Amino acid sequence: MSSNQHLTLVTICDNRFALLLASLLKSIEAKLSSPTQFDLYLVNDGIHSSTRNKLLRAINPAVFTVHWLSIDETLPPG
Repeated sequence: MSSNQHLTLVTICDNRFALLLASLLKSIEAKLSSPTQFDLYLVNDGIHSSTRNKLLRAINPAVFTVHWLSIDETLPPG
């Protein structure tokens, strides 16, 4: 990756898989070879607030900017 790259990730997650998502994001952080920032669009399909806080504490906010979306916001009308 080139220096100071900015990338977008989009995913959906529920409470059961949120900590596995945190592990994936931590792995991405660990493997970065150059400064990279991610906009993470995370569709929240029932992540509890306590789990959400654990996920946010696990990742580096200098690497990941998390944009929380509800499932209703992402579904097309109709």
